[in-house]
Amino acid sequence: MLEVVSLEAARACVIEQFGVLNCGEERVSLDNTAGRRIAHNLVASEGVPPFDRSTVDGFAVVSDDTFGCSDALPALLDLAGEVEMGAAPSCTCSPGSCARIPTGGMVPQGADAVVMLEYCEEYGDGTIGIARPAAPGSNIVFENDDIKSGQVLIAAGTRLQAHHIGTLASLGVSKCTVLRRPRVGIISTGDEIVPVDAAPVASQMRDVNAFRSRIEELGGYRLDAPGRVKRRY
Repeated sequence: MLEVVSLEAARACVIEQFGVLNCGEERVSLDNTAGRRIAHNLVASEGVPPFDRSTVDGFAVVSDDTFGCSDALPALLDLAGEVEMGAAPSCTCSPGSCARIPTGGMVPQGADAVVMLEYCEEYGDGTIGIARPAAPGSNIVFENDDIKSGQVLIAAGTRLQAHHIGTLASLGVSKCTVLRRPRVGIISTGDEIVPVDAAPVASQMRDVNAFRSRIEELGGYRLDAPGRVKRRY
């Protein structure tokens, strides 16, 4: 007669007979990390972003120049230049001046805020009207705000999902060390069990436990010929 044991007892029995499961590690490309478990802590080797960047399209300004401005009384600033995407600014901002900047652009030296384009007006003579005041730091993500160098970003054993993969990509990680997937064999017991492609008779049941998709969902590979054991009394 079979005896039912607790989950802890069953695990202890498996460890006693086979040891602690250790499938080892392997290096895989970033494209193949989804659903895998990272083998070691991911420590940031650099900060993100690597520079102060604008979060909106608009104009980089010295915030003091915008205090008290409004639609009726805009702050009038001289256009010092334009920031291009992917390039360091060729201009600086000093009191009384501003610079056109796109979303993601590097904030020029001297500027401490960005005003959204919708709150600005170009007069065509090199003068920009600012209709909304901006506090220091407005619409800017500062250097290392997202990630700081030396920070543990992903703990060892974490199952990698889309946002983890995005983090790896942002740090220039093209390959990652992950735990190898275990090879899994299903032992279905019972005289009533028949293969999934068989037609059950009487009290027989198809072997749903060995269905491939369930094994792959658990993160393992199915053996080509899983064993089948009949129950003995």
